[in-house]
Amino acid sequence: GQWVTRDAPLEKLPLMVRAGAGLPLSERITHVSAEKDDTRELKLFPVKGVGHSTGMLFEDDGESWGYKKGNALWLNWEMVCDGSTINLKVEASGDYRPAWKALKVSLPAGEKRKLRVNGIEGSEWVV
Repeated sequence: GQWVTRDAPLEKLPLMVRAGAGLPLSERITHVSAEKDDTRELKLFPVKGVGHSTGMLFEDDGESWGYKKGNALWLNWEMVCDGSTINLKVEASGDYRPAWKALKVSLPAGEKRKLRVNGIEGSEWVV
């Protein structure tokens, strides 16, 4: 571990994310509405060098208990990194389909390694 000291004025809070994490993002909306929530991004924070990590993104309508009967979308992902490539494997389960049709995958500024999503070079996964 290590200690990190950062400026944190109230008007600009720092966001600390561990290496290997994936941070799901969407557009800012005033009220959660499954029909209007039509964009999704998974911002990856790959490990430096060689390593791997896993995560899960969960989506449902936000209002019903349908997820208990499988009416949800579970996206399990695995990120495997080496010196030249970041390989993201995404597997979906569940019968819910959100308003967003593609998951945009992004990397931090300055990341030089190639991104492959399910074996294909690119930055998007289609539901």
